[in-house]
Amino acid sequence: MAKIIAFPRDDIAYNECLYAAVKELGVEVENGAWAGRWLHQHVAPGDLIHIHWPSFSYFESGSRWRTYENLVRFCAVLMLLRLRGARVVWTAHNLYPHEGGRGEWTHRFARKVVIAAAEKIFAHGNTASRILQAEFGIPRAKLVEVPHGNWIGYHPHTISKATARQALGIEPSTFVYCMVGACRPYKNIEALVDAFRQLDGNCFLLIAGKFASQDYQSRIEQLLEQLPSARFRLDAKFIASDEMQRYLLASDALVLPYTEILTSGSAMLGLSFGVPVIAPNIGSLADVITRDCGILYDAAVPDGLVQAMEQIRRESYSADAILTYARSFEWSTSARVLATVLRETEPEKPAYRSGVTST
Repeated sequence: MAKIIAFPRDDIAYNECLYAAVKELGVEVENGAWAGRWLHQHVAPGDLIHIHWPSFSYFESGSRWRTYENLVRFCAVLMLLRLRGARVVWTAHNLYPHEGGRGEWTHRFARKVVIAAAEKIFAHGNTASRILQAEFGIPRAKLVEVPHGNWIGYHPHTISKATARQALGIEPSTFVYCMVGACRPYKNIEALVDAFRQLDGNCFLLIAGKFASQDYQSRIEQLLEQLPSARFRLDAKFIASDEMQRYLLASDALVLPYTEILTSGSAMLGLSFGVPVIAPNIGSLADVITRDCGILYDAAVPDGLVQAMEQIRRESYSADAILTYARSFEWSTSARVLATVLRETEPEKPAYRSGVTST
């Protein structure tokens, strides 16, 4: 029986949730190794090779020559897989890797190779699909739109807002803006700190996550030093799954001022805790964030982020309504589409809602 071979299957939240739903459909999912001998032993005709982040298989940030060597191997193995009768699909989580991006020719080349080899390309929503078409000229028939599943139940949700704030030393009456997760330059934390600095009133900035580099952490720390110490908290560390609820439940708004994004798991994380999201009107964020669960702003407007952060304090949101909306983004929908492709029939159209009425 044909199976899915995932690159990767384990140790990434998105993949773990997706493939758990796939397995519930009775489909076998194996964790792949991008090596000719392993693939020769494990891949059979009809198997589905599911690629998520192509750069994981070739890119070495510290070695240009190692990247070239890996890229040649990556392309050769992909060709051999096709010759062996395997089929390839790619979930396009991002347009290019966040570090290097379009400016790195190996990323551009690798994506062209994957697109040429792929039977289907999965995109998280209509906007992401149109961006992929415009960038790579992908035929519309090759693109399949699937939802990014929610994180409800993935992270513990066992404490109250009051308990979360008490644990972090935040006053009950203050309005809390939060950013949580890996702190990388594309997340534009500089803009968040600068916008917060311009706000008046009883508000607090909470930033939690491990920094991509010491240099970037030092840059953000220097910006935060311009604020009164009582107005912010920086927890520059890896946030474990059981700690995630503390930061999100202590927050009134999750702020994601990204410079570029195709798909955002962080936005769905906020919604999965009933927290409204502020984000630029780019990528799949444009499809996910509605007026009832947050604010989209125009990043081209100089004070767009500041205006959005001010506006959200005047709005009223229902955590229950946001959670109901988040539940409509089901992993089972994506799993059914993937299983359908494996069985060589036309994938069904995902049925997930695009809006919610708050109460």
